[in-house]
Amino acid sequence: MNKFVLVDTTYLLPIFGIPLKLDGIERRLETLFDNYNIVINSLSLLEAKWKVLKIARKLKIADDFFREGLIALIHRENVRIINFYLPELDELAMRLYSIHKDYFDCSIMAAALYFADVFLTEDSTLIELQEKVIYPNVLLKKRTTNGLSEKLEVKRISDFIE
Repeated sequence: MNKFVLVDTTYLLPIFGIPLKLDGIERRLETLFDNYNIVINSLSLLEAKWKVLKIARKLKIADDFFREGLIALIHRENVRIINFYLPELDELAMRLYSIHKDYFDCSIMAAALYFADVFLTEDSTLIELQEKVIYPNVLLKKRTTNGLSEKLEVKRISDFIE
């Protein structure tokens, strides 16, 4: 479990009771959470909560599954939740925001740059952002101080776990 993998909000949704329509996602998520150090930006938890509330209200059901999923996440030894409001993350997120106008995406990407070797997302825009902006403009200078690799891989889960 030496690789640190930051997961985008999408991959957290099944933990909170929202199914994903991605082939083999349950098996891939199980492999991911059993074999890697998982990093989560706290904004992803907020975003997931909003989605759970919306679905619970629409289906007229309780949102207890969010609480249960959150408890399961925070008690896993290989899961680290990063606060979005860390000054260094916000600084980098704001640099990213100058070219991509979704602050949640920018904060999640910033956390990946600081704390992960791999960023898993289904968002094509974020995958393209890596190629267009992050490395050509060298937005990041601090990353190697935590001993992780210098270049972040941005992938879909299906490209990371077969």
